[in-house]
Amino acid sequence: DCADSDELKYASTVPLDEVGDPEEDEVEFEGDLDVLGYTFQSGARAAAADSQNNIIVTGNCWEEDAILTVKYDTNLNVISSTTYSGEEGDVSAHSVAVDSQDRIIIAGAKYIDGDDHFYIRIYDSEFNVEAYHWHAVDRAMYRTYVAVDSEDNIIITGRDDDDFLTIKYDSNLEQIGIPERYEGVGRVDQPAGVAVDSDDNIIVSGYSSDQDNNADFFTIKYSPSLTQITNRSNNLEEDNYGRGVAVTPDDEIVVTGSMGNSILTQKYNSGLTAVLGEDTYEDEDGASPHAIAVDSEGNIAVTGDHYTPTLWYKGYLMLYSPDFEILGSVTYWMIGVYSNSSYGVAFDRDNNIIAIGRVAGDREVVIKFDGVAAPQPGPDPDPAPVEEEGEAEVVGGSGGSVNPNEGETARIQFKSNQPGSVTVRVYSRRGQLVWEDSKETDGSDDEIEWAARNAQDNVVSSGIYIIHISGPGIDVTRQVPIVK
Repeated sequence: DCADSDELKYASTVPLDEVGDPEEDEVEFEGDLDVLGYTFQSGARAAAADSQNNIIVTGNCWEEDAILTVKYDTNLNVISSTTYSGEEGDVSAHSVAVDSQDRIIIAGAKYIDGDDHFYIRIYDSEFNVEAYHWHAVDRAMYRTYVAVDSEDNIIITGRDDDDFLTIKYDSNLEQIGIPERYEGVGRVDQPAGVAVDSDDNIIVSGYSSDQDNNADFFTIKYSPSLTQITNRSNNLEEDNYGRGVAVTPDDEIVVTGSMGNSILTQKYNSGLTAVLGEDTYEDEDGASPHAIAVDSEGNIAVTGDHYTPTLWYKGYLMLYSPDFEILGSVTYWMIGVYSNSSYGVAFDRDNNIIAIGRVAGDREVVIKFDGVAAPQPGPDPDPAPVEEEGEAEVVGGSGGSVNPNEGETARIQFKSNQPGSVTVRVYSRRGQLVWEDSKETDGSDDEIEWAARNAQDNVVSSGIYIIHISGPGIDVTRQVPIVK
């Protein structure tokens, strides 16, 4: 079956300086991003990382007309896999997300008696099926995208009858509220991605056509209840097609898309009112993007196709800094093959890049590139006690961060100058109050423990959190990184 086929195998690491003349079945690379390894997986389309830094890759196993989902370790060795053939009708997988419990959420399409449906399937971390659901739409084959918020609610978006359609579910796939439809004024409105920010606002991006059917980047920001907050069009003279969206740690919104034969990537402020930075990648032979991702430091990865006169297409990956400085790029292909491409991109917990592409015309490849290493700021797991009155420290966790999925907590240690009440407030980087607690202290060393949960007792999203400690003689602000 798919899980045992030759299309699922690990290929040894192929460093750039050792590529030379590749043997048969080897991928060739050109560029300055280091290759850590690659593997072939039939029909691979999308990837995500879990809290253990395992890589989840999903797509369509063409040999069995089924969805194949594989879990790899950090070295791209296969841990486990599962297939689903869709007993009631044909199925396809388009995107994947992982929630705070390491559950795996697959989104795609299901075709029953000629009718299209958005399809969602949830596995636990061992690939046991927990829930599944489908929603009747028109034209689900144009891809369905999925994201998960801080409370493990599931948001999907896709195209329905030439409109954006976005639906929110709880963690058990019970629908929350009414699906939100965006109907533009032109012929086609096509979503190309969904993301959530630190306040669980929902960002959907793609392209929309005007009354003259000119295409333009189009991004919508919804509240957690799917009430539209704002939207943005580029209104450029040349047609431009949005192909992906991501959110930075500071809640800035990054989109990418094609403009003529070029790749346009832009960063907006959280209110979608200003362009904070952009880059246009131009090549005389042309290029087109397919996906975008942002790492824990705000670095941006864009992947797609690079056209060439001799090979038609090569897979393409660009890595930018938050300020759009080019940190590296790479193209990849198989020798003598004329159809290579790149479908998806994600970052693992170490900010390495996972690219999903196609080589040899009909073989999909999962490639791990060296990204920009995540820094290790944060609490000292075993510091000296707080000695100065009016001081406070955050301790706990390991490796400079706190992972609530491992049972780690942040201990806020403090020493006031007299008895009284000490309050700890935890804020997101945008200033939203996440959690607070108080206790009476006698003026000696004391501490308050935060389990990396919000006021609703849900595990918070990964990111940097601001901790303010106040009380008799204490007014201190500290930071703690949460990494799941």
